[in-house]
Amino acid sequence: MTVSVKASDPDGVAVVTLRYRPDNGSWQSTAMSRSGDRFVGRIPGHPSHVLVQFYTEAVDGQGFRACCPAAGAASFAQYRVLKIDSSTYARPSSVQATGPFAPRNTGVFNYRIVMRDEQTNFLFEPTNLMSNEHLGATLIVNERDVYYDVGVRLKGSEHGRPQDPRLGFQMEFNPERLFRDVHRTIGFDRSDGQQTGQREMLFHAAMNRFGGFSKYHDLGYLIAPKQQYCSGVEVQLARYGPVYCKEAYGDDGGSGTVFEYELVYTLAQTVGNDPEGLKIPQEGGGVYGRSVTDYLGTDKEKYRWHFLIKNNRDVDDYDPVINLTRTLSLGSSAFVSALPQMIDIDQWLRAFAIGATYGVGDNWISNSQHNAMFYFRPTDARILYFLHDLDYAFQQTRSLESNDVLRKLLQTPTWAHAFYGYVYGFLQTSFNRAYMSTWASHYAGLLPEQGWSGWLDYIDARSQNVRAQVAAKAGRPIPFTVTTPAVSVPPRGSTLIRGQGWIDVQEVRVRETGQALVLDWSDLTTWEAHVPTDLAPGPYTLAAYDSEHELRATGAITLGSPTQKGQ
Repeated sequence: MTVSVKASDPDGVAVVTLRYRPDNGSWQSTAMSRSGDRFVGRIPGHPSHVLVQFYTEAVDGQGFRACCPAAGAASFAQYRVLKIDSSTYARPSSVQATGPFAPRNTGVFNYRIVMRDEQTNFLFEPTNLMSNEHLGATLIVNERDVYYDVGVRLKGSEHGRPQDPRLGFQMEFNPERLFRDVHRTIGFDRSDGQQTGQREMLFHAAMNRFGGFSKYHDLGYLIAPKQQYCSGVEVQLARYGPVYCKEAYGDDGGSGTVFEYELVYTLAQTVGNDPEGLKIPQEGGGVYGRSVTDYLGTDKEKYRWHFLIKNNRDVDDYDPVINLTRTLSLGSSAFVSALPQMIDIDQWLRAFAIGATYGVGDNWISNSQHNAMFYFRPTDARILYFLHDLDYAFQQTRSLESNDVLRKLLQTPTWAHAFYGYVYGFLQTSFNRAYMSTWASHYAGLLPEQGWSGWLDYIDARSQNVRAQVAAKAGRPIPFTVTTPAVSVPPRGSTLIRGQGWIDVQEVRVRETGQALVLDWSDLTTWEAHVPTDLAPGPYTLAAYDSEHELRATGAITLGSPTQKGQ
C-alpha cells in the first residue's frame, strides 16, 4: 500500500516516517522519500482481511515533531486487506474483491466502515447498543475516497437496534474534512419495518418531484464492520438538520429548533437484574406516548422526553412545543382563529397530503404517538411539520383522514379543499405507477436483491385506493367557472365575486396584474373572493392554477363602476 503526505516547515523537514501495524500488532516503521511536493512510503502486503493502522510522523530542522493524522498512534487511519482478482487489477474500476466484505459492482456507491476489533467489539456490547458515543473508524467510499478519524455509533430505536435487519449506523466526520465538504454527520439506515430494505427511497423520489419539502438522500451499499450488517442502505444526508433548514428556509443563524416527536421506550432488563445496573435494550417492555394535543402547562420537563430537541440543545427552549400543544388543544372557533399564527397551515396540509397518500402505519400520520418532526422557523415564528420514518408504509386501504389534528383542520372547508387538492396533485404528479416505475427500475439495477417490484405494486394499489377516496369526497371533476361575471366596485371597500371549481384549483390570479385572490371555499367546489380594491373598471381574466402552479382554466369577469350599474 502506497502512502503519501505533504510536509513542510520554515525550518525544513528533516525526516518523514511511515508507521504501521496490523490490528493489535507491533508498530513497524519505514522512511518516506520525497517525491515532488510529497513524501511517499510503502506498507508491505498483509494477509487477506487483516486490518492495518498507519500514520505519518515528520521531524523539522529543530527536532520538533508532528503527525498526520494529528493524533498519531491514537488516530484512526486504517484499511482492511482484501483478496482481489489479479486479472482485472490493471483496471481499478473493475477490480473485484471476494468474500463477505466485497464491494458491489452494480453502480451503487460502496461505503466501507473500517474499525479495529477493540472498537467493533465494544460497539456491539448489549449494554452499549443505545449509546450515542462515537467510536473511532475510517470510512472509505467506492474504495478510493477516504475519510480518516470518523466517529461511528449505532442508530435506531430501542426496538430496532437489537435486531440485525434493522440496525443502522451514524457517522460523525472530522471538522477538517466534512462529508462531501458539507455534512458533519450522515446516517446509514438499513431498516424497512421489520426487515432490511430501502422502500423509503421511492417515497422520497415521489415527494421530491411534487415539491414543498424534501429529503434528498442517496442509495448506497454498506460494507459494515460485521458481515450480517452488510446491505443496501439509505444514505441519510442533510435530513432536517441545520444545513437543510438554512438552505430551504433561510435560517442562516441556525436558531430554528427541530423537535422529534417520540415515544418513551422502557428498558426492563439490566445486567444482573440490578435496578441500578446497566440497561440492556430489548424488544418489548412497553412504550409510553403522549398526544400532540396534550397541553401540560408551561413546565418544559413534562414535554422533554416526548419532543426530543435535535439541535440547539444548549438553548433548551421548549416554548415552541408548549405553544403548539396549547393551540392544537383549543376548541373549534379558537383553534381556527389561533392556528394561522402558530403553524404554516399550507405546509402542514401539503405534508399531511403526502403522508396520508403513502398509507404509512406506526407514524403520527396514522395517529401513532411518534415519528414526526416539528421545526420552529425563526424567520416568521411558525412551526412546520416534516414527515419522518416512513418504514411501515404498507397500509393499502388506510383512510386519508387517520390523523386527529388533520381531521380537525378539515372542518374548515378552505383547508379541506387545499388538502384534497394536494392529494390529487400528488397522485397526478408522481405517486403513480407510470412515474415511479422509472425509479423502481433504476434502484433495482443498483440493489437487485430488494423488493422493488413488489413495492411498485403497492404504490399502484395504494394510488388507486386513494383516487377512490378522493372521488368519494370531492365527486367528479367540474369546470372552473365564475358565477358572478359582472360586478360593480364601490368607491370604498371591496366586492365579492363567486365561482366554482374542483379540487385541482389551488390558486386563482388576475392574469392582467398577476394579483392572487384570497379564496374562501364554502365547500370543496364553491368559492368566493374579494376583488382587489386597486383594479380599475373593465374586463379581466381569472387564471386558475393547480398545486404545481400549472394553468388549469380561465374565467372572465367585468368590473364596472357604480354609475355603470345605475347606482
